[in-house]
Amino acid sequence: MEILAHMPANLHEVRNLGIRDYPIREYPIPNGCSRFILPTDLRRALHGHALSSDLYTRAAGHYRRDPGHNAFLQACHVIYYCVGGEVRLRSDDYDWRLGPGEIAVSPPGRVQLTATTKGKRLTFYWLAFSGTLSTDYIQFIDPSEQVTRVGLNPELIVQFEKLCQLHDLQLANFTINRFVNCANLLKALLTSIPMLASHEANEKKNRIDLDRIRGFMVERLDDPPRLEEMARIANLSPYHFLRTFKKLTGLAPMRYFIRMRLQHACSLLETTQMPIKQISFTVGYADPQYFSRSFHQSFGMTPHAYRSRASRSTAAS
Repeated sequence: MEILAHMPANLHEVRNLGIRDYPIREYPIPNGCSRFILPTDLRRALHGHALSSDLYTRAAGHYRRDPGHNAFLQACHVIYYCVGGEVRLRSDDYDWRLGPGEIAVSPPGRVQLTATTKGKRLTFYWLAFSGTLSTDYIQFIDPSEQVTRVGLNPELIVQFEKLCQLHDLQLANFTINRFVNCANLLKALLTSIPMLASHEANEKKNRIDLDRIRGFMVERLDDPPRLEEMARIANLSPYHFLRTFKKLTGLAPMRYFIRMRLQHACSLLETTQMPIKQISFTVGYADPQYFSRSFHQSFGMTPHAYRSRASRSTAAS
């Protein structure tokens, strides 16, 4: 909640969130974006809980467009993950630029955040966190690298999306157990970064830029790209692109694209109440029945069964 750029915009919202530590300020948030600021009492409970005191989320957000120029105070560490456009983070001690597929952890202090790709799509996630072992987790990521390249990893995007959505959903009906679960999801996310960075470094030695291909796929979830289009981006013939892509990912391009679609569908099933028919359209399936068959083929259950199981799992936690 100490991230002032993401403070609620009115007194009613501030009181509902239990925020009493800072003066009320006007910090508008772009349409289509989301944020969550942990209530003070719940933050204290997590800090004192045996399973979350070492690391827990204080705030989370997802920006889907240019947030404008923001100057704000961070009272804790914040991790940023850019998946589209370019974000610039500046303070008295550093000046970082994050492009698609890059992560940075900024320390406490006053920060200026701006988008440097005006007129282009900008998408990034941020998570503010604290805990008795927060410094150890940051050291584990690799403190020698100010900006770490992990690539546009579908699983990592789902992890960030899930944390942002879970916090937002749980505000109306939160329990300490659910946020302890979120704390452990955050631990899994942070500890996965070195492995993803190593994998990304190995991929860079190969002939095609998978980030560009993945980014192209993400933009076309509702309009499947043709093999020739992806091959043209990679400057390869369709035949050589197909062989190289499959060698790097273990899947043919269209199988990989379908997996990205269905992973996004899983995230929507877990974190929203969106009707399954609407989810089908959102991830690019014009026929909901065909979507259900594809989903069942991949996960061994229908979308409805998947959502029910996810709901039971969340309730049990």
